Formats: sequence, C-alpha cells, structure tokens
Amino acid sequence: MRKAAFLFLLVPVLLSAAPSRAGGKDPDREFRARVDRAITKGCAYLAAAQSPDGTWKSPYDGKWPGGATALCLLALLTSEYNVWSDTVQKAYRYVLAQNFTRTYSAALAIMAVEARRIPPEEFKALREGRKVPKPKRKLTREEKAFVARHVRMLLEGRQHDAWGYPKDPNGQGDWGGDLSNTQYAVLAFKSAARCGVRIEEEDWLRILRIVLNAQEKKGPRVRLVVGRGKGPRSSLETRLAEARGWRYRWPYSVKVGASTSTVNPPPNDKPSGSMTTAGISCLAIIHSELYRSRRYRNKIRRVAKALDDGFAWLQEHWSVTENPGGRRAWHYYYLYGLERAGVLADRKWIGPHDWYREGAEFLLDRQGVNGSWQGDILSTSFALLFLKRSTRPVALTGLGR
Repeated sequence: MRKAAFLFLLVPVLLSAAPSRAGGKDPDREFRARVDRAITKGCAYLAAAQSPDGTWKSPYDGKWPGGATALCLLALLTSEYNVWSDTVQKAYRYVLAQNFTRTYSAALAIMAVEARRIPPEEFKALREGRKVPKPKRKLTREEKAFVARHVRMLLEGRQHDAWGYPKDPNGQGDWGGDLSNTQYAVLAFKSAARCGVRIEEEDWLRILRIVLNAQEKKGPRVRLVVGRGKGPRSSLETRLAEARGWRYRWPYSVKVGASTSTVNPPPNDKPSGSMTTAGISCLAIIHSELYRSRRYRNKIRRVAKALDDGFAWLQEHWSVTENPGGRRAWHYYYLYGLERAGVLADRKWIGPHDWYREGAEFLLDRQGVNGSWQGDILSTSFALLFLKRSTRPVALTGLGR
C-alpha cells in the first residue's frame, strides 16, 4: 500500500509537469494518432471475426447468449464504425430480433440500440473536448419497443433488489445478486432513459440502497489526490478519504418459512478493481437520475463520500497491468470499468495517475498484429470501449468533487 507521504511529495511534481505547447505544436498529436490507428485496427479485427449470420461467437454464450454479439456491436458503434456497413447492419438486425432473458445480454443490447442513435454532432463534440448538450436519441417504434420490453424484463428479474444469474433449470437455488450484473442493469437503465424509456424513482432508490450497502464498511484513512479544473489549468490537491472498495457479492437475507437467515459471500470474495469501478459507476449514474429528487437529497453527502472512498481504494491499489484484487481473466473488463468510472464521475486523475493515458499506453503496447487484444473478441471490445472513451458523461449537479 502506498504511503500518504509519497503522494504529498508527488503532487508538486505533477503540478509542474503540465503539458506545454512549444512552437504551436501539439505534444499529444502522435499519442492521439496511435490511439486512432489502434481503434481502426481493432474494429477491422472484429469485423473479420463476425460469423456469416451477423453474430460473434464466445465461450460465454451459454451464460449470456447473444451477449458477445451485443458487446461487439456496441464497441463498433461507439468507435464510429460505418453504421451502414454489412457488419453493423447484420449484427443490428440480429440483436433487434431477439428476446434476451439474461442481464448481460439484455443490458448490452439496450446500450447498443442507444449507441446506434447517437448523432454525429455528439461524436464530434466529444472528439473536440466540448461539452455535449443533453443527449437526444431518436428511436424507431421497433427500437423503442425493444428497449421498453427489455427494461421490463430486467426490472422483473431482480433478486433481492439486485441482478444476478438465474436459478438452475430445475428452479433450485437462491443466487442473490452480484455487482457485475447489477452494474450492467444500471448502465442499461441510463441508456433507456436517454432513449425516452422512463425508470421510476423508486427503482433508482432501491438500487442505490443496494450499491451503498455493498461497499466495504470500513477502510484505511488515506490522502486522496483529486484534480481540479480542465486542460492546462488543471491542478491537484489532496483530501482525507477512507479507502473502501466493492466486491462481487454482499450479504443478503432470505426467508425460510417464518424465519430469516443471512447468506454471506464466499470468504475469498474480496474487493477488486473491476467491482470497485462498478460501484463508482452505479453511484454516478444513480445520482444523475435522482439529484432533483427530494427523497434523495439527504443521501447526497453519503454518495459523495462513497465515491471519494471508492477512488481512494483504486488509488491505493492502482494498476492498469492487472485487475487489482480480482481475477486475471477479467483484466480487460476492469479496464473498461476504469473508463466508465473515470468518465461518469468526471475524474481525470485517480490518485496521482492520469488513468486514461496510462491505460491507453498499456493497451497500445499490447495490441496484436491482427488488431486484436489477446486474440479475443471480448478483450478487443473492452479495449476499444476504453480507448474510444465510449461512456457518455452524466450530470453530477450538486455532488461536488
């Protein structure tokens, strides 16, 4: 664990190392060009990996059928791949024809429908670093019906106010919920809201309770490094926080007859980077939907502290070369989570780290000759979503930083 004193020594160095523009040249031009080339190559790899029926095949199709196709489609659409290409058209027709029954698949499909209707001017504003006006998504009747149907499916599929995997085919077992599935439901609900499909205030409040209660109750006191301002005027400062992360599961109660028992997560279920970024992302989205609500006002301070404490955990366990505290197999999934947390909570820095620059440099160095990451469509999709900074910003009004 890093020492607080180290952070105090490092902050002045960072403040004096702001990028300069000598002779009118942009020092980041080559970096951005490398990112653009990597995105183009990654999209080409996904297009070549598509099956003739418009789908992408994955070893995880049994757990979330159609999910890989929705994920690859989302990565292509947010990477500004040609929406009129056969690759996108076939995949989009396939997605809209489905009735998804699993959280990941349905959520990614909703997100892909939204991405299909992002107007070109919004992409341009994001590329140029300009503020994006309130997103407007013009859906067809078929698209809106698809989104509304799958939102209903997700709301009806909650387990203890969260989302997880369904019971086994015999209807046995009580799986509770997990933060990974829950995060994707929240992402889908935000996309649905932008598409004109309303999520009720009570549903947002129920999810909020789960996410806040799932965070570690206590953590070490640390000096959290936070950024202020934008561009060359940005600066860093520190404030006290408590490094508290999130794990995959949390205790929940079940009724057996007249009695109630508590189900605890496995002892090896520890906080991880992928789940901590999931908790942060959920809170930022929920705040953006509830900040006008009277029922939410007395919770804003707790949400602000939870966000700071989550970033403090990431600061103290910082890595882009692995998923800290989590499974190695989900490293690229964690990187996409890092992108979501950074964009949704509007943080350029995680501790003294420029999370996007460090993550992008890692990905640029590890892209394969064929344009893939790890020779895999899932890792490649997550890498593209990170590099493109695909997540749409949300309103953080009243939250403070």
